Amino acid sequence: MAPVEDSSCSLNVYRTWGTANIYAIPILLDEVEVGRLRPGQSLHVQMAAGPHTVQPRFPGLSGKALSARAAVEFRASPGQQVDLRLAVGKFGLTEFKLSGPSQKPPPRTSATALHQGREVEEIGANGWSPTPSTVICQISEGKRYEVEVGDPEIRVIDNSSGLSDAVRTFKLSRTWSRTLTTDTERALRATGGLSIPWVQVKAEIDGALTQHLSRSFQEQQSFEDTVVITSAARTKTTVFFAWREIRQQGNVRVLVDGVEADVPFEAVIGLSFDQRQVDERVD
Repeated sequence: MAPVEDSSCSLNVYRTWGTANIYAIPILLDEVEVGRLRPGQSLHVQMAAGPHTVQPRFPGLSGKALSARAAVEFRASPGQQVDLRLAVGKFGLTEFKLSGPSQKPPPRTSATALHQGREVEEIGANGWSPTPSTVICQISEGKRYEVEVGDPEIRVIDNSSGLSDAVRTFKLSRTWSRTLTTDTERALRATGGLSIPWVQVKAEIDGALTQHLSRSFQEQQSFEDTVVITSAARTKTTVFFAWREIRQQGNVRVLVDGVEADVPFEAVIGLSFDQRQVDERVD
């Protein structure tokens, strides 16, 4: 009887060493999770010969795996060991590709750990150094509205004894600040904080919004205006000036290596005022 040919092969996924992102990254083989890798670990899995797809999974807003460009497709021959190299930087995935067996650094220790019944071996610190990725910010503006701030300023023209109209000029001035608020906490909860380090990404978001809105934030601004009020004869006129902040709402969609998240923002971009005049006629 002829010997039966062994059609099995193996997959080895090595995650490079680094401290920029220490979370365990799930690895999917043909859409089934087969293990999780922390920095400096490798995952060994037996599989059948033939076509396969391997993907790392990062939790985005939808909780789905990365886009197809982050997947590696290959056809394994009987008895072959397929080696993949995974690098994760500060802003998520930086590299995921096939690598030759000679490229994998030697194990640092013989210590092993088990995850879901599969062997995970620690690898030394002489792995590849991941490079930070580019952060893409797509900004969409929402509604613009006004909010009353502080107490109204009151000006009075007492022309109750006058026989003709009285005209007065008032100068209004107020100091205010342009401010920017981004709700990264909401996006952090939605993504689980796994693949996007929001401390670093927030600086990218702030820079993109500053450029988009053509404004520098956290700067003191001065607002000045002149108003002319006429009070009729034998009339006491009271004018109320209500200050209002002009606010812009919107959303920033952050895209980092296939992981995306929505970050709402609100910016104070200007100052205005409303005036209301009350006339009391004296007969």
